[in-house]
Amino acid sequence: MLNPDTFPEPAALAALVERQKAGDFGIVGSRLVFVANGLVQTWGGIEWRPWLGRGRLLGWNESPETVPDIAAIERRFGFISGASMFVTRAYIETVGVMDDDFFVYDEDVEWCLRRGSFTLGYAHGSVVRHIHGATSGSSLNKATRSRFNLYLTERNRVLLARKRFGRWWGLVALLALAQTAEHIVRVRSPRQFRIALEGWWAGIRGETGAPGFMLGDPASDARSRQKTAV
Repeated sequence: MLNPDTFPEPAALAALVERQKAGDFGIVGSRLVFVANGLVQTWGGIEWRPWLGRGRLLGWNESPETVPDIAAIERRFGFISGASMFVTRAYIETVGVMDDDFFVYDEDVEWCLRRGSFTLGYAHGSVVRHIHGATSGSSLNKATRSRFNLYLTERNRVLLARKRFGRWWGLVALLALAQTAEHIVRVRSPRQFRIALEGWWAGIRGETGAPGFMLGDPASDARSRQKTAV
């Protein structure tokens, strides 16, 4: 699986297949490298922080020539980045497919969190260059993130908590609400704060799929498809 804004090196797929066979992994990730500056975005996967509903990119801004301890990296994986992931048939037949409730963000997280006994691997030789944010308007500068990116990021972290953390999901949601304040305190953008809050509230309501503002109805956030979380 690849994002449409990625450019795999010629040996990228072969390296994924080789690593999967060597470790019998359910999913294997690539070395993602930023097109803009040539630095590493992530060594395949992300260390997941469930209570914050956020991940930490492993290898962030490292030189592309740096060779990490592969086994140590794999032990820290919470999930594989959906920008480039090699998924086995056995994984799909056992775990199922991605949950389309999430619509763009966190479906890769949720897919990996329900992996059961399957393990996650990293193919360092699989180099995939990535134009970060080209498909969704995400940005390393939080003040310039698109409505699409910010709204769905905040909504889906709450949806993920509802689906995966049982009775504790409310606590995760409260922590997520507190974190939206950074758009006032640090980013100093009332507009970004308002969008983040709208996304958070949509997650509380259980909104899934495409948000209302993408469907041609600017006031339809409250009428987007509702579903009771599992």
